[in-house]
Amino acid sequence: MSAFQEMIDALFSNSSLAQDIVYTPVAGTPKTIRAVIKSPDRIVDVREMAIHTPTLVVDVRVSDVLDPNEGDTLSIGALTYVVQGEPVRDAENLVWTLDCYRE
Repeated sequence: MSAFQEMIDALFSNSSLAQDIVYTPVAGTPKTIRAVIKSPDRIVDVREMAIHTPTLVVDVRVSDVLDPNEGDTLSIGALTYVVQGEPVRDAENLVWTLDCYRE
C-alpha cells in the first residue's frame, strides 16, 4: 500500500472529516460508503448576470465507487442528491470528486 493510499484511508476513517452516506448507482444496488462532504458556494456567470448558488461536492474513494456516473444518487441523512456532470479523479486515482445537486 502506498503512502498516499494510507493517507486517504486515514482521512476517510476520521469521523470528524468523513461520514457514512448511501450511494445508489442508476442501475445498481445501494451501498453505504464513507464520503467527505464539501459545500462551497459558487458564482455562476449566466450571460451578464452572476448567480450565487450553493453546491455540494462529495469526495468518495475509488475503491468504494469504481465507476460513478451522472444521475447516480447520494443519500445524506434525509436528503438526496444527484450526481451531475462528469466525475473527476485525483492525480493518484484514489478519490472521485462528485458535483451534486439536491433532488
